[in-house]
Amino acid sequence: MVDYQNDVEKEAKSFLQNHEDDVKQAIKDGEDWSYNLDFMDSSFHSEIVDQSYSLEDAAFIVENSDNTEEDSGLWEGQQPRDAIVTQAAYSFGNDVYAECERIYDEMKQEFEDSKLDEDDEKNENIDVDEENDKILTQIFNETATDKLQAVAKGSMDEKELIEKWLRLNANAGMWSGYPVGSSYIDARCGSGHSMPDVKDYVDFDHEFSQQVPHLSGKYKDVVKAYYEETFNLKQTQ
Repeated sequence: MVDYQNDVEKEAKSFLQNHEDDVKQAIKDGEDWSYNLDFMDSSFHSEIVDQSYSLEDAAFIVENSDNTEEDSGLWEGQQPRDAIVTQAAYSFGNDVYAECERIYDEMKQEFEDSKLDEDDEKNENIDVDEENDKILTQIFNETATDKLQAVAKGSMDEKELIEKWLRLNANAGMWSGYPVGSSYIDARCGSGHSMPDVKDYVDFDHEFSQQVPHLSGKYKDVVKAYYEETFNLKQTQ
């Protein structure tokens, strides 16, 4: 089942990661999160709002959004189907913006609580700016990224992950043919919210490639062969 809030969080973190240097500089400068930040004005709409949605995707987003766009002027004069898609695009943008702001504010507060000041430089004979950069980088990596840790080869965790990948792969239709970590939903198919089996597989496929990196880039037959050899089991699909 598609987890809308998880999608929003992933998009927010992805956007922050794409603009890591600008985000960290804004935090160091004590800036509030807003569209007035230089990189926001040129990037947020094109990267987050301006996406393709099917009518079914749009309906799902509008139904699940916590910040549904109400400014009808944005879709004034459009045909009803197009109007729903436009409302969904801006609603999704509103949700991602709010999540970006939440993460940003959390990082900003933690940095304010943790950063060194000039007194520390005098007392400890250290480069405060350099140390603060390290502190902020650690905060950013812990808060704004979601890189998953690899599991141990041959472990029960790996066995369960492979079984889940094979199970989801079996229901993903044409999308199941890509190597591990390479599946994607083409923009012509919308965002995938109207294809839960496919979207669940594509999302997990990317996570799986991080958690089981030695299988990343491998095709299904290789994954099955490794599973059967390692765990001495036959996958019943």
